[in-house]
Amino acid sequence: MGFGGDDSGKAIALAIGIGLQNMPEGLAVAVALLSLNYGRAQAFFVALLTGLAEPIGGLLGAGAVTIAQSLLPWGLAYAGGAMIFVISDEIIPETHRRGFENHGTVGLMIGLVVMMFLDVMLG
Repeated sequence: MGFGGDDSGKAIALAIGIGLQNMPEGLAVAVALLSLNYGRAQAFFVALLTGLAEPIGGLLGAGAVTIAQSLLPWGLAYAGGAMIFVISDEIIPETHRRGFENHGTVGLMIGLVVMMFLDVMLG
């Protein structure tokens, strides 16, 4: 997924991090196979084969990101709209049903200010 973006430096760092994380997983598979009386070479190659699923999935993911990159803003807008709908349709009426109108409104305003602050500071 990292290679679908524009920053290849971050993508390479992500790939290295995933590769480093895969080494202990492969070791765990190999050790488990050794405890089942597999030979060392056989355990090594089976562990190697289990790790090959990620590069293949990575290539498929990079292709999917490249194809779907133009659709990503629309998907995020849909998800954001769905979240706003849930808030306005379910959560806000629930806070106003039992006499917590002021608490609900103040909480909504504080949340909006915090999110706008984070958007400006981190964006």
